[in-house]
Amino acid sequence: MPPLRKVVFCGTPDFAVPILDAVSAYLGNRLTAVFSRPDSHQGRGQKLTASPVKLRATELGLPIYTPESKLEVKQIFGRIKPDLAIVVAYGIIFPRSVVESYYCVNIHGSLLPKYRGASPIQAAILNGDTETGITLIRMNNKMDQGPILKMAELPIHKSENAGSLHDRLAALSASEIVTWLSEYEAGNIGETPQNDNEATYCQKITKDDLILQPGTDAVTQFNRIRAFSPVPGATAIVENRRIKILEAELQNGLCVPTLVRPEGKSTIAYADYLGNYPEILL
Repeated sequence: MPPLRKVVFCGTPDFAVPILDAVSAYLGNRLTAVFSRPDSHQGRGQKLTASPVKLRATELGLPIYTPESKLEVKQIFGRIKPDLAIVVAYGIIFPRSVVESYYCVNIHGSLLPKYRGASPIQAAILNGDTETGITLIRMNNKMDQGPILKMAELPIHKSENAGSLHDRLAALSASEIVTWLSEYEAGNIGETPQNDNEATYCQKITKDDLILQPGTDAVTQFNRIRAFSPVPGATAIVENRRIKILEAELQNGLCVPTLVRPEGKSTIAYADYLGNYPEILL
């Protein structure tokens, strides 16, 4: 394999930050640049805010690019000519010419080919899986379909929510990418094609996905609450009032809330909620 003289990192959300830290520590000044999505308007005040990756790259003193289009990505790659690109939840699909011209490695939060797509962490919990993991693939021009470079498994704890699983998968990704980089430099890497017949897909989460439907079986409700906690939060509608259910328990065949956030209010224990609001029947 060619020596790693120039590596770029492409990522945007919190998930990518510990991976950026690990890559930066391993590569030192060989990490030539960081790509992230442009600043966006966030929160109720719609304040223009930099991405978590851009903020961390700034702290690390790394050159930062925030291209707004595939064409701009291609142009910057053409100027840098990196030996390797590490891509983690970047948010811009690379043009075919980039993945065919440069060695691009993507870190995906599932055991591919299972859960290709936008929400693999939530999908694993929604489906009641007891195990998930991360996959490193060499990118091609098809979403999440490149050959597998490395996989690592991780158990899903029985009552774990998406937030804690997200953090554990990010930490696992940080460890595994450093291991893979050392294997790459030693010339000890291989590629395994994905079995497309085993592929499943998960879509971007919508507001409708968050609504808890009365009458659904308790385990399904419990998994939905876990999958969307702590954000954006599964939502029950009681007397036209929206209540986010952040934690719940399975008790005697029922899904019972334990931590809730009524619309426009602070998060409270369900026992305290019952002093002022009607019971939530899931």
